[in-house]
Amino acid sequence: MIERMYKLTVLSRDTDKRDLVRGLRAFGLVHVNTSRPQSNMAFDELLQRSDSLYRVKSALSERFDRKKDKKEALADSDFEGLHKRLCSELDELKELESQAIELRREIDARSKWGDFDPRELKELGYKVALVDKKSLGDIQEPFIRLSEVDKMISVAFLADMPQGLSPVSFSDQRLSDMNSSLSEVERKIAGIESDLKASSVYIDAYERQMRLCLQAQRLEEVQSAAVSTDGLCLLTGFLPQENAKDADVFIRAHRWGYLMEEPGEDDLVPTKVRYTKVTRIIKPVFDFLGTVPGYGEYDISLWFLLFFSLFFAMIYGDAAYGLIVVGLGAYMNIKAKKLTDINKLVYTLGLATTLWGAITGTWFGLESAVGPSSPLRYLVIPSLANYPDQFGVDPNYAQNSLMKLCFTIGMVHLCLACLLSIIRKARDRDLSLFADLGWLGSILALYFLVLSLVIGQSINANAVVYTVITGFVLVIVFGNQEPGQSFGKGLAKGAGGFFSSFINTISAFGNIMSYIRLFAVGLASLAIAQSFNGMMESMPLALGVVIAVLGHGLNLVMGLLSVIVHGVRLNVLEFSGQLGMEWTGINYDPFRVTEEINKSRS
Repeated sequence: MIERMYKLTVLSRDTDKRDLVRGLRAFGLVHVNTSRPQSNMAFDELLQRSDSLYRVKSALSERFDRKKDKKEALADSDFEGLHKRLCSELDELKELESQAIELRREIDARSKWGDFDPRELKELGYKVALVDKKSLGDIQEPFIRLSEVDKMISVAFLADMPQGLSPVSFSDQRLSDMNSSLSEVERKIAGIESDLKASSVYIDAYERQMRLCLQAQRLEEVQSAAVSTDGLCLLTGFLPQENAKDADVFIRAHRWGYLMEEPGEDDLVPTKVRYTKVTRIIKPVFDFLGTVPGYGEYDISLWFLLFFSLFFAMIYGDAAYGLIVVGLGAYMNIKAKKLTDINKLVYTLGLATTLWGAITGTWFGLESAVGPSSPLRYLVIPSLANYPDQFGVDPNYAQNSLMKLCFTIGMVHLCLACLLSIIRKARDRDLSLFADLGWLGSILALYFLVLSLVIGQSINANAVVYTVITGFVLVIVFGNQEPGQSFGKGLAKGAGGFFSSFINTISAFGNIMSYIRLFAVGLASLAIAQSFNGMMESMPLALGVVIAVLGHGLNLVMGLLSVIVHGVRLNVLEFSGQLGMEWTGINYDPFRVTEEINKSRS
């Protein structure tokens, strides 16, 4: 469920602003909406420090070998000396690497000329140019022929150089001196790299300092959000209603004033979802997607979990794949040494896939797995079997049964959204619930229309048409009704949105049709498995096993992508759209101490 919030405004003297902000941080339950403070020197310095810490931490991460190196602790009091040294070394390393690149480029160009001192050429007044062999005989001025460079003749002129030739420029160093300089630069680079490698064991200290820096930035943001006026300081945030008594005791103990009230319509209220042991299983998916319901929206965790598990199972569609997923969950469980939410999710999805694959008779896409002598055939529902011939079922009938099941799931999914909306609006005495009743009737009618068009099921066409028209009228009349608003005003708004409501009715038909993707993607996964099985049969055993492992592995990866694209979409778009959810919420993130500060440094 989504926990109810109070809007909390705390009042103190402006001279106590620092104590107020730090006190609320210590309390740790008030969410404060903030933005980057303007013209705040302390905040700008923290940003610069954050960049500096991230730069060094990234350099250490690149040099830390997780298999061989062991992380070491570092006292906060010793950190600044280390950080200053490493920043200096990274600056020097950047400069040295630029020098090395330039020296290598110059050495590569000079290596063809041999080792000589360019300063002697300048002292003698010689100018050197490159001339092709054909043009050498055309030169009238006196010259000295030198070595061949890149199939060109190098020529030295003491007098003026002929027109059309460009002098070759050299740096003042000898080639041997440049090689010595490069060796020295590389020696210094190696020394810095060695020190960076040795210092990479303190990467945890850098992660801690980055957390402290972020905490300090947050403190500056909240201090900037506190409003000072007439010698008073006001700070506004949001507090879970269940913590109201705790806040009252805390604030009174500090002799501050406060106002606690229901949030207004224009307030950006954070969302705190309270999960049950069951619904918490789906939380990793929400975290991955970054989706948060708005404060006034619905907590659909349970329905998302149920339907996402079903969609996952139907998209993968193979019981053997489901067992592999369960095995993956067991590996993650053993490695983590505890049963985490993501372990529970993987187990749930794997078991759901195994069950669906078993009732459709799909095990690695092998028809022989449900042959006459196989005990697995007794788990199959013949009308849903992927190999209906094994059960004496007409293939067209089995295919139509699977498609009908997909459409039925879609109808139930969308009707559930309508019912959830009706229940909430009935509680709030909102007349727009009749619009949801209209959508409920339209979806049921359009469901039968889809069955008629796709699988040829006979329907009462007049009943379908009248139901859709009635639903459309209910949407026009009641869709824009709101509590506290006159019926006529709501009706006028509904009439003004006639065209958009008409388009939405057509979209409802498309939404039901979109659930056919469960059938199509599952069928595609089966076809890929069968293709690799066929390739395996025509090859030597060892090579066939390799092809099968690679093929089914690829199918598993593609199935995961399909789940993200299709399984998530049906929940986040079709279902949530029918429910009126926009997923525009922000997570409840209370202002609190996130990293303890070493008292010796404070």
